[in-house]
Amino acid sequence: IRAAFAEKSHSTSFFKDTLLRLDIQGVNSTFDKMTLDRAIEVNLFGTLVRIGSVEDTLVNKILFQGEQDLRDALGILTRNRENLDFDYIRTTCKMLGIIHLFEQFLAESEKKI
Repeated sequence: IRAAFAEKSHSTSFFKDTLLRLDIQGVNSTFDKMTLDRAIEVNLFGTLVRIGSVEDTLVNKILFQGEQDLRDALGILTRNRENLDFDYIRTTCKMLGIIHLFEQFLAESEKKI
């Protein structure tokens, strides 16, 4: 985790004997600050933690573009399509210069759903 923070990257932690995995990163950009401002609190094993909103998590997955990230993004889209704030997602993707990646992802997801 320290190396990821030093590199301004992220680290993934896996919880043994569960399906839970957490991506952990510092606040290194305007988008990271936006994500933190919109974060929600959840109880994780008795500890309150702040996690990114569904929309911010989806944008992060599109931004990172890893194979697992894109599978995660598809799962997020599939489970939350009806409730997603697509205006926020598109505005944020434009700000990050990845709107073309988001639109491509949406088009490809239509074939898989």
